[in-house]
Amino acid sequence: MHGALGLLSVAVALLLTTSLTAFETPPRSVESLIKVTAAPVGARLTLGARVLAIFRTANAGLTAVERADLAAKRLELLVAAGLRPHEVRIEPRGDQWALLARGTLVMLATEAEAAERREVPESTARRWLENLRAALAHVRSRGLADGPAPARRDAAAIRTPRPAVRPPGPEPGRATPGTQAPIVEARSIPLDAGSSRPETGSVRPETATLKPQGRNPGAPGVRSSPGDPETEPAKPENEPAKRAPRSVRLATAAVAAAPPSEASPLKTGIRSLVVPYGETRTVSVEGGDGPLQVRIEGDSVAAAEVGPGRTAITVRGLNPGRAVVRVGQGEAETAFAVWVKKYAGSFPPAAAAQVTGDLAPGSLVRRVAIERVLDETRREPGASLELLGEPEGVKALGRGAKTTVQVPVSIAGEGMLEQRATVRVEVQNIALPSEETRVLLYSNNPESVREMGTLFEGLVPQDGPARLLFHHQNRLGRMMTFQIFVVNPRDSPADVQLVGGEAGPFIDPVQAGHRAGQRYLSAIQQDLGLVARIPGRSARVLVNVRVGRDQTISGIYTLRILGGGPLVTQVVASEGPASPTLPPNLVERARLEPHTYPTPQKSQSYEYRVGQRWAFIHVGRVPIQSGGKTRRLDGNYGVLYRVTVELHNPTDTAQTVRLLMSPDAGLARGVFIIDGQLIEAPQISPPIEAELWKKKLEPGERRRLTIEAMPVGGSNYPISLVVRS
Repeated sequence: MHGALGLLSVAVALLLTTSLTAFETPPRSVESLIKVTAAPVGARLTLGARVLAIFRTANAGLTAVERADLAAKRLELLVAAGLRPHEVRIEPRGDQWALLARGTLVMLATEAEAAERREVPESTARRWLENLRAALAHVRSRGLADGPAPARRDAAAIRTPRPAVRPPGPEPGRATPGTQAPIVEARSIPLDAGSSRPETGSVRPETATLKPQGRNPGAPGVRSSPGDPETEPAKPENEPAKRAPRSVRLATAAVAAAPPSEASPLKTGIRSLVVPYGETRTVSVEGGDGPLQVRIEGDSVAAAEVGPGRTAITVRGLNPGRAVVRVGQGEAETAFAVWVKKYAGSFPPAAAAQVTGDLAPGSLVRRVAIERVLDETRREPGASLELLGEPEGVKALGRGAKTTVQVPVSIAGEGMLEQRATVRVEVQNIALPSEETRVLLYSNNPESVREMGTLFEGLVPQDGPARLLFHHQNRLGRMMTFQIFVVNPRDSPADVQLVGGEAGPFIDPVQAGHRAGQRYLSAIQQDLGLVARIPGRSARVLVNVRVGRDQTISGIYTLRILGGGPLVTQVVASEGPASPTLPPNLVERARLEPHTYPTPQKSQSYEYRVGQRWAFIHVGRVPIQSGGKTRRLDGNYGVLYRVTVELHNPTDTAQTVRLLMSPDAGLARGVFIIDGQLIEAPQISPPIEAELWKKKLEPGERRRLTIEAMPVGGSNYPISLVVRS
């Protein structure tokens, strides 16, 4: 929903300093692609005619224009060195967020910069990140930028994607480059009983490695102190200055491992060999006369033996790493280096996904197809999945219709063999019979979050849909990560329909609640949603967002179990990305949640005759009670009202009948479906009224007016709807 696409994942070491004369001049073609131009306020940074960022404020003693120039100089070197989209990431630095490329700081999203956009620094940084990745993909796809020539790959290392069984654990080395845009985070997280951490690779890499690094060292208009991240000399991660690129050092090591070929009658034709973990490769040996002997340095990494015909060497990969194979024949000897690497992962041969709704838009079809590929792809720890191009076959689907979406993706990771494939996903729009919501799960206690932890746990029953309403404001005085998990505690998988939406984070809690209500009512009006499969003892990430100080996040979802279950919703506030927990008593604990309210809908009927007493429809006035009768829901937030009003004009002249919203308890907004149309009321306070609907009735005319309404978070309910002429 959110999320929300955002994942991820070199051969050149760069040393960047604040002295512009220290920058090596990049190729002219790159220099001409990266430009700084004047903006109405500040300076605009572009790559290949695509806007990366607009700097609007000063920081660390640099004007907006100077900040843009510095970012441009850094990017020129990186793009010239072949920077790829998956090598760009963001991370927090105190109250700021840094955009990094190959570990090198490119630019900072400060609080002042974010305030200009009325958002938090993380949101600004994420926009810059998406812009840069898209621009890099565009530039690379058209060959517009100069860069280092791609390293030659041994034919033995190039394979089509295939599943394999491999041991867990990271390995050293650089990533085989992927391409283009990263895919959104995985939605399914495997769990162990009592576990508080997901399986590696199940959360977004850029959020899984967040490491705050102190306070904001520079405010607008203030000179920076020594070590200010915006102006300090920057070095790529794990590379000292002036050290040879890693590709050069590896090639040198491979050459040193083997004596000059002209000094030996034995020849293999290679200096190094890449062997996938658990697989074998054969190397032919030429020259010499007599039996071959083979020995290996690094026998825990690879095994080698003389192959059939005694004119070849068979090498098997045992563990990731480097070994040296030495082949002898009498006094003659030759050698070659062996690199054992794991495949970054494997793709499903095909997948299936389901959506619902009167007409599921192409954007939803595209989203569920990509999400299903992500969920069903097996990835090694540290590997990331990337979208190589726009999926084909995406289209809007009416009820019962289906399409096959072809999703081109790659898996790459540091020290792993890249895998590429086009996965076919059949997406079908299924028709589900309507069903009344059984229970309201109300996550609003506390509304103001002042400490981290689990805010709510509610049970999604198997015998009918549940409606989850959440509305929380961050009062911690610092950023927090807000997450909602749908946990499947059983061993068997569960299928659940998800319909709804969220809004925020916003500073204005009324705006957050209103937008969430508007998106939810629009979705349920069309039954617009998706069907998610949650594997046994796993959880689905429903919401995952960073919330700034005093900001509010709000949302409403219908969760309808179609198979398996029951499920548990967990609402969590934490310092960084957290993981759901699975204690033995989770289901019972969720069943006892006090803020669970049965039958969260009300049906009401009224009559209005022109010239007679007005009709007053009260929304949120009589609270519903929790299942255990221990709580009452003042305001009835999240309760769906279905109202019919019989209108009659008994007069002999045409009369205009109006429907107005009148707030009873203070500042409020409202969202309604009136005669099938979505209507939004402005933010008003008593005694102001807002007109929602009007209709001219002819003499003697009768008609029925239908209204659906729901009290939403942030507003003050009850309200009254007034029908009058």
